[in-house]
Amino acid sequence: MRKVLLSLVGGGLLWSLVSCGPVKTYINIESKGASEYPVTLDGKSISVVSVVKRSDRDSALVSELGLGVAEKIEVEMGLPQGAVGVYSVPENDSNVLSSSTLDMVAIESDSDIIIALDSLQVGSYSVIRDGSKAYHEGEFKDVVDVALPVAYKVQAYDAVHLKTLVDKEVVDTITWSIMGDSQIQNSTAISQANTHLKEAFRTIGEATAHIFLPEWKQQERMIVCFSGSKWENAYYLASDFKWEQAMDVWLELGKGGSPDKQGAAAYNLAVACEILGRYDTALKWLDFAESKCYFSQMSTLRKKLQER
Repeated sequence: MRKVLLSLVGGGLLWSLVSCGPVKTYINIESKGASEYPVTLDGKSISVVSVVKRSDRDSALVSELGLGVAEKIEVEMGLPQGAVGVYSVPENDSNVLSSSTLDMVAIESDSDIIIALDSLQVGSYSVIRDGSKAYHEGEFKDVVDVALPVAYKVQAYDAVHLKTLVDKEVVDTITWSIMGDSQIQNSTAISQANTHLKEAFRTIGEATAHIFLPEWKQQERMIVCFSGSKWENAYYLASDFKWEQAMDVWLELGKGGSPDKQGAAAYNLAVACEILGRYDTALKWLDFAESKCYFSQMSTLRKKLQER
């Protein structure tokens, strides 16, 4: 669950204000957008397949790549550890996974979506010196960068509808910054980088997983509060991303009180519905809010809803 950060306009704590008027508060939320490719993972059984070459030094690296993809998907989707299966298959003659191979993996793993990593190519280390220094523990240290180019193919296969959803080549460069007390020899820098090579490929796998995951964007939403324990309670619930519970409080608050308070509660309900993806309901609450009072953020929210 994504947490939210809150800031108050005008300073001071909301419930310490003596004014009986509304207080506008702003909530920074992470809004879920579409993933880079049209791959729906929600509610699907998922497996990650790494294509390995027999007796090849890079086989362990492509396996680490697959583990990184699987672990990132599990974390971002709130799945238990091990929910995304990770498999290795030997390289076929064409060096690219065929649909028949993927169908077989899907049957054996009982998976709806197969994410395959294939054709890993690892280049040669290069040492980059630009004369930069790093200040560490009271003194300047020598710093060099070690770069390693990598390339691989990523496929996503829908085993239910028997179609390829993603077929992409990834070209990237892993870079390590090595720091030392004196001038660092090239062989020493490369040796240090090589020691952490598997960890780096796990990290690249995590980055690759973002191809299939929704993009989260920071956005700001305003809610309106009045003094009183119920308004305070709803405020805290919203701040903890407990929108359903906050809505219960605003529903009660909207049943009585002055038109301003009814309008504020209805507006807050519209915001909550918009965040939860209930856009039609949000518009109805916004209509009701505007019938009771008006402030400029209502037009802003209406525009967001109409663009959905």
